Amino acid sequence: MKENYKRALATAKSEYDKLLKERERIDAQLIETRDVILSLSRMCEGESERVVLPPAVQAASDPRLSKLHIYGLTDAVRIMLQSSIGLTTATEIRDRMLFYKYDLSKYSNEMAAIHGVLVRLLQAKAITLEESDGKTWYRWVLPPNSVPINTSAESWKK
Repeated sequence: MKENYKRALATAKSEYDKLLKERERIDAQLIETRDVILSLSRMCEGESERVVLPPAVQAASDPRLSKLHIYGLTDAVRIMLQSSIGLTTATEIRDRMLFYKYDLSKYSNEMAAIHGVLVRLLQAKAITLEESDGKTWYRWVLPPNSVPINTSAESWKK
């Protein structure tokens, strides 16, 4: 009887490993396809594509997401914008930050803090703003992982 359980366990482990490998292949394919969509949408003037990958795939495509909690607010917002495909709203930025366990509790008004960062990034020309359907959308426009000069809150106090 015990041998039957061992055989079943071995079969289940084998199936699990096979599924994990298939998942890795699909996740990699999703990331590649997302990058193609992003590149093509940037080439099409006036066309804005939005591609939302599952959070696990996003984290796999950008390792900064899994350790978002170590960054300051400006860097965290920057990472959210850089890892987004196409346009994103301030609310979506906040929701993604919370999903990746970023602690916004120290801000009395988290949306005001995020909007403050977005204003500085707009002034630094790191992002663009588009308005449609009564919403304001943001897009990262600098090369991926680049950091615009003087976007921290401290630089604006001088």
